[in-house]
Amino acid sequence: MYKIKFSKVLGGGYQDKIFYLVLILFCVGIIIYSRYSFNLDDIAWWLNIFHNIPIENNIHLDLGRFYPLAFLDLNLLMKISNSPYLFFSFNAIIVFVIGVLFYKLLKLNNINYKLLIFIICFFNVGFITINVGICYPERVLILFIVIFIICSYYAQYSNKYAIILGIISANIAIYLKEPAFVVIGLFGLFHIIYHFFNRCYSRIFLFYNIALVISAFIFISIYVFYVSPQIVVSYNDNILNQEALDHKEYIIFLAKGLFNFTIENPFLMILLPFVVITKILFFKYFRLNPFLDSLLFGGFLYLLVYLKLQIFTNYYLAPIYFIVSFSLAYYVKRYKIYKYIALFCLLFYTINTLPQSIWTFISLKKDGVAFHLSLDFVDKYTKIANDKVNIYFDGIGRGENYNDHYWVYFIRYLEEVYSADNFDIKTKDENSSNLLLKPLHFVFDKDSKYSIYNSFRVDKPKKGDLIILNNFTNKYINKEYIENMNKNYSLIYKTNLLGLPQINLKTMIKYLLKDSNIQYTQNSNVFKLPIDTYIYIVE
Repeated sequence: MYKIKFSKVLGGGYQDKIFYLVLILFCVGIIIYSRYSFNLDDIAWWLNIFHNIPIENNIHLDLGRFYPLAFLDLNLLMKISNSPYLFFSFNAIIVFVIGVLFYKLLKLNNINYKLLIFIICFFNVGFITINVGICYPERVLILFIVIFIICSYYAQYSNKYAIILGIISANIAIYLKEPAFVVIGLFGLFHIIYHFFNRCYSRIFLFYNIALVISAFIFISIYVFYVSPQIVVSYNDNILNQEALDHKEYIIFLAKGLFNFTIENPFLMILLPFVVITKILFFKYFRLNPFLDSLLFGGFLYLLVYLKLQIFTNYYLAPIYFIVSFSLAYYVKRYKIYKYIALFCLLFYTINTLPQSIWTFISLKKDGVAFHLSLDFVDKYTKIANDKVNIYFDGIGRGENYNDHYWVYFIRYLEEVYSADNFDIKTKDENSSNLLLKPLHFVFDKDSKYSIYNSFRVDKPKKGDLIILNNFTNKYINKEYIENMNKNYSLIYKTNLLGLPQINLKTMIKYLLKDSNIQYTQNSNVFKLPIDTYIYIVE
């Protein structure tokens, strides 16, 4: 198999040197300030890791979830240590390997603007989210997808080692996330059909593609005959509760989802469909490239899977960047119309996706540090207090109008990680109107020792109570709001962290609509402020 000499790869022009500098800084950024933190399911899974409880979220047949190889890395790592530095160091190693192999692929395909393509693929919200977190199988999936692609490149030249590794990596990818079978199966099928009409491939490469099709067929057979009969409810109905939406709410949900996907992933939502559709409509005018076109159409089908499922979450799309980037770059270079579309997408990327990605990276790291600084302060405060300490979160109440998961895990971490018990959690913010109809985190529990769970009461803070204000609040925070809090309460603790307000195209639109009637959310905190956490005491 082709051997990559590290010294040779590191050589080259200024693009190569900038690439390695950015990649190393990216990896260092993943590792520094590692904490148990909020990043989707991370905040719950860190408690599993803390208690050394295996993570078994990879197979839920009742939801149609079947990716048995996912999270093996987490379960193995927790046997070594529960330190977040270990897990994020492992993430950084994966990212570095992905970066080296991906950049090598760009070079092999003589792709122009390699550094720009690398930045687009790495500095998008989805890729940052999965690597500054732990609960995402897409991280390891991308690694094996990239290995599969580079092996497939060399398999064209009948390299036996590439063929063996390619088949292995393809099968690992298939069982890391369900839609991967579409990419693997289509790649093999595309080449088999092309060979049928052109008789251009060696027997061993033909065998390689047949093996890929068989691998995909085995997976879909398992899914159809074993998983599907056991599905009780879809992911969207269970997690997103789509069935509870009326017609107007459903239209708004779809429009917001497609709009967010488009402005945050313009190359996938605008350029990719445009290239695919024009290649289908005007196929007579395009020269078929089985390697690039199979990846192009495979990535497009991967996108359609999530559009069909109506799951509008950025990290699901992260693997597609690495599947289609070579193909898109090739056609953008050859056809002027694609260049214009790509420039339009680059404009969207520059004014929205890139700043959102940078903010996401900084915010995910900063929020973890702020969370534990707050926990540490409250833990020490409650342990020296004579009476039980009542704690309120400004702008975080009960129900879907609030980031109520914050106080849910604030309680759990104080209890399980810090062993604190001399406190109660109350709310001074009105309950969501549909609290019992759409319970996501709040579940009434009359036996709970915490007021926020055992009643629906909204309380008024009294002397000696603590009020915590942070960027999880649903209120619009500005200088005047902070000054008003400082005037009404006594500040006893404040973090001092590096952070940024969330400023991009979408937040500016939200800001302009903030005081209008065109508002479909109760969350007014469009810029995710304040950057620091403030803890006040009522005098």
